[in-house]
Amino acid sequence: MRAYGWNDDGTVNDTEAAVLRRVADHVADGGSLRPFIKKLTDEGITTANGKGWEPITIKRALTNPRIIGKKLKGDTLVAADIPAILDEDKYNAVVKIITDPDRQRFAAKEARSHLLSGGLVRCGKCGSRMFPAAGGKGRDIYACMSQSGCGGITIVAQYLEDDVTERVLARLTDPATRNALARSINDAAVANTDREIAALNTRLKDLGTDYARGLITRDTLHSATAEIKDRTAKVHRAKEDTDTLTDIPDIASGKVIEWWEDASTRRRRDTVAVLLDHVTVKPLPRERRGYAGLDTNRLEYFWRNA
Repeated sequence: MRAYGWNDDGTVNDTEAAVLRRVADHVADGGSLRPFIKKLTDEGITTANGKGWEPITIKRALTNPRIIGKKLKGDTLVAADIPAILDEDKYNAVVKIITDPDRQRFAAKEARSHLLSGGLVRCGKCGSRMFPAAGGKGRDIYACMSQSGCGGITIVAQYLEDDVTERVLARLTDPATRNALARSINDAAVANTDREIAALNTRLKDLGTDYARGLITRDTLHSATAEIKDRTAKVHRAKEDTDTLTDIPDIASGKVIEWWEDASTRRRRDTVAVLLDHVTVKPLPRERRGYAGLDTNRLEYFWRNA
């Protein structure tokens, strides 16, 4: 798929380049994206693959160094064999606005109610869970706590949550991923889950009866009870995942992004937990210290239902 703004042969598509410049000017002037996206929709302007624009799509387009005729080589921007659409001053101004965690234009709602919990963020040094905490400059962070870990890793919460959100939405709008998820929540699977929970509860009661009658030992009772409770927890988790996924609109409706933006933090958190096992945050390389923004090379994602 070609990049929006350029033709298949790499030359600038003047019509599309004009759209990108309009969006960049709008963002640089302090405008919000939703009203501008509506304007693009009303004008019948779509992405390169014919889909409607979304905040994430625009963010990717405007922050890709390709738009200034450059590319990343390691950690350095170098000239690419592609004509520029924006000048570097406008690009830098737009990137600064889009990646500024203090600006709420691109931030998730209820930013203080954190998206990632329950062990979804892990320390890249010691493997311990990372937790939300207050950071410097009034910005929340995820941190490895010295009480439970090494205390050696932190990351700005908004940077990480925005990246997770973008990746989760990419999966929720990917046909292959959605087809795999749909197979896991068909009616038969739901019915089987309910039956298994009922059977496990019956087995747990029978264990108590067998122990009271002297048919099994205390050790057998304890080990069998632990095994059944562990299995019951897993089945309940599968049922909760099913309940979460059935609420998400079909891709064909074109409303996945809108659904996400209207959802509560709790609803988003549940959705992330269905898809993501955890993300590991690695140490920031010495040469990148002081770098403003997110270094995605620090992040290693481990997905469920992959």
